[in-house]
Amino acid sequence: MPNKPSKKRLLFLLLLLFIPFFTFLLLWLTPAGNIFENLRFEKYINERFRREACSSAINLHYTLSDPSLAGIDDYEVSFGTVAVPDPQKQQTVRQEEETALNDFNENALNTQNRITLDTLRRNLEDQKLLDSCCMLQEVLGPSLGTQAQLPILLAEYTFRTPQDITDYLKLLNDLPRYFQEILAFEQEKARQGVFMNNACVDGIIEQCASFINDSEPHYLQTVFEEKLADFEDLSQEERTACLEAHKNLMQTCVLPAYQQLSDGLAALRGTGTNPAGLAGFENGTDYYRYLLRSQVGTDASPEEIEQRLYRQLNQDSKEVSEIAARDPALLLSLSSPELNFSSPETMLEDLETAITEDFPALDDVTWEIKTVDEAMEEFLSPAFYLTPPADTNAPNSIYINNSADMSSLELYTTLAHEGFPGHLYQTVCFSLTDAPYIRHLYTT
Repeated sequence: MPNKPSKKRLLFLLLLLFIPFFTFLLLWLTPAGNIFENLRFEKYINERFRREACSSAINLHYTLSDPSLAGIDDYEVSFGTVAVPDPQKQQTVRQEEETALNDFNENALNTQNRITLDTLRRNLEDQKLLDSCCMLQEVLGPSLGTQAQLPILLAEYTFRTPQDITDYLKLLNDLPRYFQEILAFEQEKARQGVFMNNACVDGIIEQCASFINDSEPHYLQTVFEEKLADFEDLSQEERTACLEAHKNLMQTCVLPAYQQLSDGLAALRGTGTNPAGLAGFENGTDYYRYLLRSQVGTDASPEEIEQRLYRQLNQDSKEVSEIAARDPALLLSLSSPELNFSSPETMLEDLETAITEDFPALDDVTWEIKTVDEAMEEFLSPAFYLTPPADTNAPNSIYINNSADMSSLELYTTLAHEGFPGHLYQTVCFSLTDAPYIRHLYTT
């Protein structure tokens, strides 16, 4: 007859069974247990990043130099979609997102994840502001529209691998579809009475014409040839095939797409009769508030900002008057001072050093100053900075538009805005925080 287990043995066996459970419970209910909530949240934001980053291949390319680092090995190569907003569908998506975000215990998250959670919640609140004014969104514009910025993005499209070249050519092939969707959106805006005015239409049509009628060979073809010449991992046969494919796509897809967009906008000319900007549209103020909150990152109302501007102007005017009273001769010097710099590069080098009196110095920051192609000068900003991929933080490119004809002082302050301590410095500093990739998709 077998011996019955003793009470001590039974107790020991029970402890062995319950120790893992109590350990898990203890970890979950104590600060050490926050690791489970952090892991759960990080899984969510990583999956969300992959989904959002893959919505456009060009955005993905400019966000990550190596998508596989984020677990992205397969993606659709397209410019994404531009669809007429469906308020009911958007509301459903936002409700699902809000439920997912509220499911996380904020107090259990570490500082980095808590900031990310706050960022996503803020973005969600921003999107809710679009409920009454979603049709006021605009993807075109004479200088900042998609059609004006796309040539720069295509020219700067870096070839790191053969797949990058393949993706680039596929994007050119996708351009007619993409522009057709944009045109359909503009047609719906016209139908609803919120289309752009004639001055904007004329500016975009003129920009399209300048791009189409660029000298032969087209500068995008020239840039492509230069990048291909620097790319070593191709045989001569492959290189020749790529050059022919690019030339063919320019003639059959890219230039016709710009022409169709131009023709489509010309047909809509005159349907935008509002001369008063956003204020002239119903719910225009709501859209302006959305832009302030989502793009500027401020919770202040337009009225509060207006009062701040008046106070600042009054203060500045008082200071100018006091300076002039102390030295009236300054009033006789009306011309802008000329700064003694030999080039934009030396200006930026000076700024990089000068800001260290007020800002932390950065090590090993590389940058390059480029000029806007003559065909695009009339339709682009005086200068702009291109944000590098989040996993390389390089290259840092600042474009200067020579047609702006800036004085040395204007150029110096412009480079301060785009470079140090402006966008370039801000971007590099942010990269040092080791923020998750999803934070790079949001402006605030």
